[in-house]
Order: sequence, then C-alpha cells, then structure tokens
Amino acid sequence: MSPEIVTTFLSRYLRSLREETRAEKAGKKYGFDHVILKLAEADSLIPVRLAFHREPGDQLPKPKKEPEHGEDLKVISRDGKELVVFVLKGVKLTYRNWTGCKFDEDIRRASAQDLTSPEFLNVERVKIILTYNQDDDSKGVEAFQKQVNALPTKVGDSVPIEYERWNLTKLTELVRDKLISSPTLLPDNLFQKCSYICWQAGDFSHGSDQWLQVLIPDWREFLDELLTEGIGEREVMLVSVALIILQSHGKNESAWETGWIELVEWAIVAVWSASLHSDDKKAGAAAYEIWLKFYLASLEDFYERNHSLLAVRDSLSIGGADSFSEAIGSFLANWHIGRLGILAMGFAEMLGWSKEQKEENPDYDRTIRKAFIQTLDWIIALLNENPACKRPMLDIHHIQLFLIWRVLCIANRTDEALVVFRELHELLVLRRTGKGGFRLIDQSNSWENLLEFIATGTAPSESFGRSSYLLQMLIEICIGHGSEEGNALANAFYTHLIEGITDDGVSLEFPEQVELQSWIPPENWIDMVLKGNAGHSGECVTVHYDLPCGDFSEIAKGLPDAVRSFVSASRAVSPRIAPNKVPLSVLLLACLRHDSPLPPEFWRMVIFSRDESQSAVRETSAPGDESAEE
Repeated sequence: MSPEIVTTFLSRYLRSLREETRAEKAGKKYGFDHVILKLAEADSLIPVRLAFHREPGDQLPKPKKEPEHGEDLKVISRDGKELVVFVLKGVKLTYRNWTGCKFDEDIRRASAQDLTSPEFLNVERVKIILTYNQDDDSKGVEAFQKQVNALPTKVGDSVPIEYERWNLTKLTELVRDKLISSPTLLPDNLFQKCSYICWQAGDFSHGSDQWLQVLIPDWREFLDELLTEGIGEREVMLVSVALIILQSHGKNESAWETGWIELVEWAIVAVWSASLHSDDKKAGAAAYEIWLKFYLASLEDFYERNHSLLAVRDSLSIGGADSFSEAIGSFLANWHIGRLGILAMGFAEMLGWSKEQKEENPDYDRTIRKAFIQTLDWIIALLNENPACKRPMLDIHHIQLFLIWRVLCIANRTDEALVVFRELHELLVLRRTGKGGFRLIDQSNSWENLLEFIATGTAPSESFGRSSYLLQMLIEICIGHGSEEGNALANAFYTHLIEGITDDGVSLEFPEQVELQSWIPPENWIDMVLKGNAGHSGECVTVHYDLPCGDFSEIAKGLPDAVRSFVSASRAVSPRIAPNKVPLSVLLLACLRHDSPLPPEFWRMVIFSRDESQSAVRETSAPGDESAEE
C-alpha cells in the first residue's frame, strides 16, 4: 500500500474523531484525546492530568465532571524538567471559532501554570500545544499568533513558556511517525482485540487451519463489534486504520500479501453490509472511498508487482499431473482470476462515475480506461499461460468464469470469451471421460469434500457432482451471444456433458447423469450476500429442456428457443434486485468471500433483452449521486 494512501486514510480517521472519547447511552463516541495521550506516551511523557477517568479492560473512559481551565491533557517528562500542556479542539481554527469555540480563553488559561506543587518543582520549561484535528485558515492562525505574542513568556521569573500549534497535517505526520504500527492508535475498547489479532497475523500463515479457524473468525467478530452500533465516517475510517496497523504485523513470508488482501476483503464486505441501510451520506461516501482507494488500489499495487509471475507458463502449478496437484493449481488460479476480475469490474464502474471526477481531473477517463485495459491484459496473460484457469473444480467457480466473460464483454471482445469457453468445453469432456484429471465439478462447493474424494476415490455423497449451476450459466451465455458459434457451443455443452452423447448420437457412457440447475435468489439477496452465503435461501430449480433425447441435430435446433423460454419464465417469478447503493463489483466480492452463487440476472441483463421497467439489476449510483435512490 502506497504511503499516500496510508496518509490519506490516517488523516481522514483523525479528522473524523470528536474531541473527547466517552461512552454515552446513545453509543460510543470516539475522540482524538486518546491519540494525543498515546503520542505523549510514545515520547516517554507521563500524564499528570487527564480530562477523563480511565476504565478497566476494554471499556471507554468516562469524562471528568470538573472544569478543565484549558488543560485537556497535562504530561511531564520522566526527569521532571519539561511540562507539556495540550489544549484540544475538535473544530477548525478560524476567526469565527477563535472566540466562538473558546480557543482564546483556553489558551490563556493554559498559560497560567501553577508550578508550586511538589511534582513540578524541577520543571525548567513549559510547552503549551494547541491541537485541533481539523484544518485552519489564515485569519485563525493570525489570531493564534497575536494572542501568543501577547501572552507571558515565563512562568514566574525563570521558567520559559513555548507555544506550539498542531493542525490536522501536523497531527497526521506525528501519528504516522510514532503510532502507525501500534494498536494503541485505536480507542481503548478495541485495543486488546486488535493487539491479539495483530499477534495472530504475525504467527499464522495465510490459508492454514489456524488462519481459517481462529484469525478470520476473530477478525470478523472485531469488525462486527466495531460496526454493530451504527456506521458513520468515523467507523469506516477506524476500519481502515485497523487494517493499516495489521499490515505492519503480518508474518514475514510471501503468503502474507494475499493474506492481508483477504483481511481487507472481509473488512470491505462488513463495511458495505453495515452501510447498506444507513442514511448517513458521509458513511456512504467513506464506504466508496475505502473500496476504491484502499481495496482496489491495494489490488492494483499487488498485481503491478506480481503480474509478470502469473504470466509465466504453469506458474500456478505445483508440479505433478495427479488430481491433488490439479486441485491446488485450480484453487490458486481461480483466486487470482477472481481478484483480477473484480479489479477490472471496479475500473469499469469507475468510468460510469466520471462526471464529477472529470471536472477535477480532465485525464480521469483516460487514466481509468488505461488501468482497465492493463488489468484485462493481465487476465489474458494468466489465462494463456496457466491452464489451471480453465479447470473449475467447484460449481462456485462459475463466478470466475462470469468475470472472464463480463470483462471481455466490456472490452467488446465477446468472441474471445467464446474461445475460452470452447477450450473449457473440450477440457470438461476429457475430464468426464477420465482422460484429463478430476472428472467432476463439486456442486457442494467444498474443498474438503473434493480433496476427500481425490484421496479416497469415494464420493462423499450420492449427489456429488450430479448437478451444475456452472454449466447452466455457460449455456445461457453462449445462447445469449446471438451467433451461430454461440449456439453451437451451447449445444456442445448440453449434448456432450448433460445428455452424454457425441455429435453422432453415440453414448459417451458416463457413469453418472449431471442435471442442470438454476436458482431464484431471495428478495433480500443483497442483505444476505453481504452477511453470508445467500445460496442457502431462495429456490433451486432443476432445469429440464423439452428436447428430443439422443438426436444431436434436433437438440441443436430446439436448444436456443428452449433456453430463451426458460429465461423468460424464470424472470417472471424472480424478485427484483436493485443494488443502487452497492457497486456491482462489491457484490461480486461478497459472492467470492461467502461462496455464494451469482443471481442469474447478472449475466442475463447483458445478453437477454427485457422491458427496462422489469430490469432486475440497476446500475449503481456514484458517490453523491442520488438519482438512483429516487
């Protein structure tokens, strides 16, 4: 992650905080007072006066019910020679706020230090620091300077007083230099949990049992706790800072890079789930920002550094031609296809939001289009050099195949998608005949079941590999291409892999019959997929086309109309899904993370026409665009 991104999100986090941290009946209020305390402690300064009572465990502090007299925080050096007094303000330093928010009064009071107490007898210098987590203007700075020039320069006759001013820029710089890798940067109620997760990230390898069974559940629980009381800009920025801290604690191994991306993905899905029903416009804008500038930017940075490795022949294979090696290669290939596909989809959506950005940056469209084309090139290089990309092992790998097709469609290269699917068809037929690796695609989407089958040769259940949503999607996409080539390929998928016959009507003698499956998602699909696997809800539909059995030419004639009729009938009973608040690429990520099937409308809306008023998926609105919410 670039230093600029770290600075941006750190600054946004600090700016979003209140002045005081405290627990209220209405919920938790996070302030930057605890950040100032941690900065002081990082300089080995000892607190002698706090504006709050520290509470045990993971509780937030309680504010003191006493006048501060300008002293929000008072700390002293370990040798007792320097006393530092912080005057905190959670507003901008402007001329209006100078008196309206009592900047002048509090600084004047802070300058009147009483050093007669025993703990101050060795003080040789006093420093008064006005700290505000916002910006300022020239009139506000001028008012500060005038007052400082008029205030006493000494306490008594001999102890000099210095005056400083920390604005948001200065505060961000100090925090980045001294606290950026420390969980102490987070509020007290989150510190212990974040520290424990940081330890796990430094000890567990990505993909290990400990990672999957301990770290990921703990991280998701941490996110739920942070976001459970409601979401605003402050909470989203807290998530981003927690990720920045985590990044510096990862295990020193190459697998940490993909592990950190996974942690970011869980955070993104949690943020969008929490913000889905929020009316807080700042929260919505922050959710877009963490998606675009944090996650997509991190993906782009990762692949800029690693795309050349993925373009090496068989770079995702572990050696050997056994089914276990093929499964590992398929897992790795589909992991990268999924992330590259989401990155490309993200760029494509950004092009649709370019009106505002173009006003600020005339080169916006060109820059985003260039990034999209570059990502597409990375996908094609990966496909060309790693056959594992065309080796779906689980039915849920229809998501990656959809992404390949959709990105090529956006680039007006749909014919190339048919080439990919044609190669896939040939490989799947070879697999079913037992001549090309693992024979079946697991519709239960369980790597555990798949590896058990590979190890023992015994299917985990009678239904293992007997139905396919993936093949139904491919057949619909090929028919929707609207060409003879597409129809022919759809017919090949259907006759060879479903009917189990050759072009000449000869049985391929597969030991099992595979049925086509479709799915009608639940009405609250968006809510569900952002929280978990929505595939367990809705209605699963076994697809039967009324076509003559065993006659290749008759099937070829009737299949296109049969598929279109099924799509029309399915749409008539499918609920409306309108992700106007959530980018399509975010929903695709949620499907990947939760192993949840895509709604059929994701591909149907592109290739099968329908009345616009019945459209099941609307375009996502850009940040600040309220037209889609009317």
